[in-house]
Amino acid sequence: MNYNDLSVLNTSDWTDSSGNKISFQSIVKEIDSLDCEIYVGADSNPSRIPIVLAVSIVVIKRNEFAKYFFFRMKPWDNNRPQLRMRLQDEVICSCYVASQIRETLPDREIIVHADINPDQRTASGKFANSLKNYITAFGFPSNIKPMSWAASCVADKCAG
Repeated sequence: MNYNDLSVLNTSDWTDSSGNKISFQSIVKEIDSLDCEIYVGADSNPSRIPIVLAVSIVVIKRNEFAKYFFFRMKPWDNNRPQLRMRLQDEVICSCYVASQIRETLPDREIIVHADINPDQRTASGKFANSLKNYITAFGFPSNIKPMSWAASCVADKCAG
């Protein structure tokens, strides 16, 4: 993945949960108008080439509604990167999107979800500590499995 191209995440159209195109700026404006929780996560589907990586933004207004927005991209062309690289790229994309939201809404808490198993015996678990530390270094609280539903459920569905 070329990290210089991450601006595509906030300059291109996203999709809402109804399948409608929406600009990133419109998503941030909508979030700004709501008293809601904000979650960002990413996941990729390595079962197809090129691999699709999806980033999701989930907003929840407790006892009222939940909605999500997502962006799909194919950052690895026809390559199949190793698991460590895929997970790292997912976390970097999530942190980038969360940072872009934070630029406009600096007083709002944004929680970053990563589709990583905490069990060190699993393939992704070997990277859990370093990737959680990466998210923390960006200044965001993080959740990994089983509490990483913005990545492991929403983004996973959008990547598939």
